[in-house]
Amino acid sequence: MNNEIAGLPVATTRSRKPMKSIRERLKGKEGRLRGNLMGKRVDFSARTVITGDPNIELDEVGVPISIAMCLTFPELVTKYNVEQLQALVDAGPRLWPGAKYVTTRDGVRFDLRHCGSAGNVLNLEPGCVVERHLLTGDFVLFNRQPSLHKMSIMGHRVRVMPYSTFRVNLSVTSPYNADFDGDEMNLHLAQTHEARAEIRHLCAVPFQIVSPQSNKPVMGIVQDSLLGVSKLTKRSVFIEQANFMQFMLVLPRWNGRLPTPAVLKPRTLWTGKQLFSLTLQFGISDFAEEALYRDSNSRVRGDNRWFTENDGYVVIQKGELLSGVIDKRCVGCTSGGLVHIIWHQCGVARARDFLSSLQQIVNAWLLTQGFTVGVSDITVNRATRQKVADALAQSERAVSNLIEAVQKGTLEMQPGKGLISSFESRVNAELNNAREASGKIAADALDDANNIIAMVNAGSKGSTINIAQIMACVGQQNVEGKRIPFGFEERTLPHFSRFDFGPDSRGFTGYIQRRLVKALEDVMVRYDYTVRNARGDMIQFFYGEDNVRAEYVEQQVLELMTLSNDELRRRFYHDLKSPNYGQGWLSEEVRNNLKFAVEDATLEEEFEQLRLGKRLLCTEVFPDGETNQYLPVNFQRILHLNSKRLLQQVRVTQPALDWVLSEMRNKYFCSLAQPGEMTLNTFHFAGVGSKNVTLGVPRLRELINVTKKVATPSLTIQLDEYAAHDSVLAKEVQGSIEYCSLERFIEFSQLIYDPNPVETLVPEDVEWVSDYYALSDFDNSLAASLSPWLIRVVLQERLITEGLSCVPAENDAAFFEAEANDEFRDFFCEGREPKLLLTSVDKLLHPQTELFVKELTAIVPNVFFLPRKNRSTRAVLEFATQRGYTDVLVLVQRHKLLHGLYVCHLPGGPTSYFALTSLKLAQDIDDSVRLTSHHPELELSNFHTALGRRLARQFRALFPPAEEHVGRRVVALQNHRDFIFFRHYRYVFVNEGENVRFAEIGPRFTLKLRLFAKGCFDFSKANLEFRSSSKAYATNKDVYL
Repeated sequence: MNNEIAGLPVATTRSRKPMKSIRERLKGKEGRLRGNLMGKRVDFSARTVITGDPNIELDEVGVPISIAMCLTFPELVTKYNVEQLQALVDAGPRLWPGAKYVTTRDGVRFDLRHCGSAGNVLNLEPGCVVERHLLTGDFVLFNRQPSLHKMSIMGHRVRVMPYSTFRVNLSVTSPYNADFDGDEMNLHLAQTHEARAEIRHLCAVPFQIVSPQSNKPVMGIVQDSLLGVSKLTKRSVFIEQANFMQFMLVLPRWNGRLPTPAVLKPRTLWTGKQLFSLTLQFGISDFAEEALYRDSNSRVRGDNRWFTENDGYVVIQKGELLSGVIDKRCVGCTSGGLVHIIWHQCGVARARDFLSSLQQIVNAWLLTQGFTVGVSDITVNRATRQKVADALAQSERAVSNLIEAVQKGTLEMQPGKGLISSFESRVNAELNNAREASGKIAADALDDANNIIAMVNAGSKGSTINIAQIMACVGQQNVEGKRIPFGFEERTLPHFSRFDFGPDSRGFTGYIQRRLVKALEDVMVRYDYTVRNARGDMIQFFYGEDNVRAEYVEQQVLELMTLSNDELRRRFYHDLKSPNYGQGWLSEEVRNNLKFAVEDATLEEEFEQLRLGKRLLCTEVFPDGETNQYLPVNFQRILHLNSKRLLQQVRVTQPALDWVLSEMRNKYFCSLAQPGEMTLNTFHFAGVGSKNVTLGVPRLRELINVTKKVATPSLTIQLDEYAAHDSVLAKEVQGSIEYCSLERFIEFSQLIYDPNPVETLVPEDVEWVSDYYALSDFDNSLAASLSPWLIRVVLQERLITEGLSCVPAENDAAFFEAEANDEFRDFFCEGREPKLLLTSVDKLLHPQTELFVKELTAIVPNVFFLPRKNRSTRAVLEFATQRGYTDVLVLVQRHKLLHGLYVCHLPGGPTSYFALTSLKLAQDIDDSVRLTSHHPELELSNFHTALGRRLARQFRALFPPAEEHVGRRVVALQNHRDFIFFRHYRYVFVNEGENVRFAEIGPRFTLKLRLFAKGCFDFSKANLEFRSSSKAYATNKDVYL
């Protein structure tokens, strides 16, 4: 098993060689697992160093002739290719292009290396198979390890070239994460026509230009080409005729025609913008009607877009660059840029042609100009150096002050952080500010003539941070957002002092991504459109939860959500009665026909559909109000489907509109994920809002390591339709399942010494401590046994009293006058005896409801139960009014369980409706006591708001006032955050009446107010005083009573 155990003799063979044990055969890079089972070594492949070549197409790969002569493809001989293959066979294996093997129709295989001069006597006939050399135009798979995403292996077209390296276009290196410092890549030659077809139509580079991970291009103009196009498109660039003609010969697919020169006298000149426009017009004719308006990196804020001072606003109309400097925001890997639009609108081939031709023509122009960076570009004058030094010195003094404050214990701690954490956060922020300030000083001292600034503005290399680090200071180095931790004995490096927290002494890994990719490499969309791994485990019900391929998703601005109703009507409503209707876009005859042929109701119906669609977008689809959304079909770029816009601005005919609709439908179906697709990106943009959860690297660690105790656990619960839009009900569900600890409410705690806890020495607590011991049944003889050491806990008053608002002031005379004259004055002022009628909505009562009716009639005096039978609500109210009842109580059942309660005061209301939950009958309560015949006393608590007081008066009007103190009963209605808890108790006197305690009789249940309206069962909008989402009675939207 293991022949490498220390201290044990090594087992050997007869020739005295150590035996290879099972452990040695399995372990390591060369073992069976990593070397064989997980090995990627295959035939018909090649590997060598890569180098850049901007003169080949985007999807081409330059293959050395030596490799092309080693790799072969089995070509079947037919009557159409027999002459071509015969020529390859005659050339033999040692000349390219040639062939290495021939297999005849009867299965005999000839090795052309050993045929000598007889190779030319092999006459091919249909049915033979020729294993020919790799040829220009063949399709291969190109791969760079590690394969971290789908674009790590893509299909390329072969171009056989001299020398010994693979040649690739610079723009294709980004998805491979490759550079030219010695990187090696793998090439795989497909051996069947089916595999070639899959490479050509599924895996080819043009299809991978847009990434499904980020919904934007991963290939764009980079490096020298990006710098060159930025310099080419400046206003000051003009090109003479000889050079312009030379550049036209470089441009692929040129039609031989020159554009009109921008300057005719004294000599013919073309602008750099015209040269750039040719890459849009030739070969990309579909782009001729497209437009692009975008800020460049050099635009000055507040500048006029249409007449910019520094040419900082890009305008492209009908395939021609009219203004602006092209930089990374336009032709780089940016969402909504030129590459993104061309890929979606003109197709993958046109996007490939644009990237290829732009690089070739820009590089040809840049060779005539030259570009370099010298020492003068990275130095600043003496005054700037002094400003940088002053800024750094100021930050060092600030850090010294923070260290002194920590040592003295006077540093103010940040919320939720300790002393050291607060100190580190403050120091980190201060040093980062120092780098930014010094970098800004250095950058402001440079002008446009500086070549480093030119690269930064173009986006080809560098950033303002690099400028700061070159010319000012490197800045604070952070690891996972923190300064460099102590790695030695309380120090970062041996030459620093122990416990040195200064800037000098306190001033990274990609392995997680590989583990994540390994976990997701077998994830695939199956034929039932679910996402599963190789074992069939369910990952998602739909890919990305919406089944949309992310590379077809674009960031779009939903203009409809930004328009007011007035603006919506102005833009999209056909106002046929307006005298200016149709001017400029409809003829007089058509306008007259419309006025007589189209009914106003039809136009109103269309506009109402548009208005309802806008409301649906704002309230249901995107309730957060965010107008930038990620959607699979760019409606803004295609059309706004409104009849007025189609007629006035787009001006399309009915057949054209039908074509557009079908095209939109086709684009949507193309964007859906199809069965068999491998995907590593199972979670993409889906309108997910930000939440207070663990993100980034810490969350990935939790997922990959299958952490049992996550830092911020989260649970998403889908509510029923009736509750999904009720914030109060949703809060009720959350409160019933949310785990809440005392720690959340504690503001701070203290350990204090109090020799007399009964009469505490803490001044703030004297009053309530004395009240507590005076009212409780505490035995004073036990005071001596209490510990003098106390834990004093102070709760956060904001969380405890949250929601208690809108309490009427004591001097609010108008409020109390209205309350004295409300619907309950006959009870409070005239002493009317309450008489209650109890009934139900349903004819048949569930056994639980029957028991509840029995207990309720025993609790409340003067209550009578009336079976509903076939009586309508109006008939029940008339019956009750005629017989002198003061109130009607109606029980509501749902799914054969008690669900709600209506309370209506007669004769004129009001009516309230409560949700009834958590019912527990008296017979189900442990240690419940016997019911007595005394009238109950009503105790109401925490009804403070105007609505709460109205509700309390309605409850009070249900119970007659009673003064029976001996053995009396108590009905308690306690409100806590709008949940009303009903409890039924009896006083129990002990020690000859000196002490008293509560004993529960039952039942118990919880009420939640849903509706409160004037009148009797009239919940029209005019009478409705409250519903669960109303804000009429409180400033806090969740607490109203």
